[in-house]
Amino acid sequence: MSVGRLYFPLKDPRVLAETVLWMSNGGRPYPPWNGRVVSVLGVEEVASFFHYGSTASLGPNFLRDRGHPCTVAPEPGRDLRVALVMGLVPIGTGFRGVADLVRNGNEEITIVGRGGERIDVP
Repeated sequence: MSVGRLYFPLKDPRVLAETVLWMSNGGRPYPPWNGRVVSVLGVEEVASFFHYGSTASLGPNFLRDRGHPCTVAPEPGRDLRVALVMGLVPIGTGFRGVADLVRNGNEEITIVGRGGERIDVP
């Protein structure tokens, strides 16, 4: 029986370095939000300094000072590829966390739990 959910992103951490969890209280009165986004929980994969914009992300900030990339740029002469798959799977009461993610060919991954659980995900 499942009692919870496990969120997992499959991403290149050199491109999308952080996961930001946010909750809106309607505090953005300007377009396009116009204060309408209320009681929402967001999950975003980013390379940024939170919601402060490009100037704050490009400049000095406490995340950059600790070695976390807040921007990403393509290599010279190459396009920037941003690949992301997000998943949500049911987990049971005994699930104690993720030990590993194992790729099974091109069609499936297996989430291996710290307690030996195995969850196959297409």
